[in-house]
Amino acid sequence: IEACRRILELNPEDRPVRHWLARRLARLERLDEAIEHWEWLRERKHPGVMVYGSLASAYALRGQPEKSVEVSQEYIERFPDRPAGYRWLALALIWVGKLDEALDAILKEEALSPGNPRFHWERWRIAILREEWEEADAASREKEAWRPLAFVRLYHGESERALELLGRDENAEEDPSAVARNEAALVLLARGELAPALEKARAAHNIGHGRSPEWEGIFLESLALATLGRMEEARQAAEKLLARTASMPTEKEKRRHHHLLGDLALIEGDAGTAVRELEKAFSMLLPGHSEHRVLIGYSLASAYLASGDHDKAAQWFQEFADSGYEHVFFPIRYVRSFYFLGKIHEERGDMDQAREYYQRFFDYWKNGDLDHERIEEVRSKLS
Repeated sequence: IEACRRILELNPEDRPVRHWLARRLARLERLDEAIEHWEWLRERKHPGVMVYGSLASAYALRGQPEKSVEVSQEYIERFPDRPAGYRWLALALIWVGKLDEALDAILKEEALSPGNPRFHWERWRIAILREEWEEADAASREKEAWRPLAFVRLYHGESERALELLGRDENAEEDPSAVARNEAALVLLARGELAPALEKARAAHNIGHGRSPEWEGIFLESLALATLGRMEEARQAAEKLLARTASMPTEKEKRRHHHLLGDLALIEGDAGTAVRELEKAFSMLLPGHSEHRVLIGYSLASAYLASGDHDKAAQWFQEFADSGYEHVFFPIRYVRSFYFLGKIHEERGDMDQAREYYQRFFDYWKNGDLDHERIEEVRSKLS
């Protein structure tokens, strides 16, 4: 970052360096600084779609998704024949919940680049949010996109099949996926298979060194160790995460550390500490809706439930259940939120509302291999 700034002092017109700098700042969640550089490029009519797309993403994370749509539309007005502009517009429209308009933008992109082999995450996201499972399944199969296909299976509670699909990405000869290993670790934790989960998380940590999967791998390694009862090793992993954050000029990974401490306290049965650490992590979030918001929110809901504060637990589970694009990649937590909402409303005596939540939970996972005891419990209550 400092090297880029020195270059720009010598030559403010070095646009590739300015964009490169902005992207690193954005990755560190220093959005105001990043936006300033991208707006400089925007004012000078920079022709690169990545400048506009990155600026749109930054505004969404800053809690201004309507500006994301505005930036994307401006690019299309300048370059109506470039398909990538419609892709960014589709994503911006998904962020604001305008799924029909987002799909129209995708169709325009496809019309401009027929036969493009890239996998359309945007089309897949829309299908997931609409719960059009066959469409999501078909989109994944068409491009042999194993991770999204695994997510579709998890919305049906088919964890065994999801692990098989993730394994295809994990073991790709050219690019073994650390991300897929972390996803597999999450599934294994949900299945209660803790030793294999620990193995996957450590592999992701090693393969993803220096990149985001490393941080997630350490996080999941610590959780697996704690759940196995190896709490001292879990704390050592948490300290490793803290040590790695010390040299990072951002709050982002420090927030992950507080999130981890909250989850570890919850595993130990210390709900008070869990709530404090998770509230601290939540206070460090960017103002916009994001995947981090629902992840920390789910942990907060679990901590409040453990502390006996069912009103606050319901509030956080409800936020997850009502979320849009933020929950797409977290099917296990999303589906389980309906079970916990059903339990809370049942304890309140609100049986109609409880049945509604239980029914949603049951409809997702009734034919799957996850949470057998809960499924049978809910089956009995619904009948």
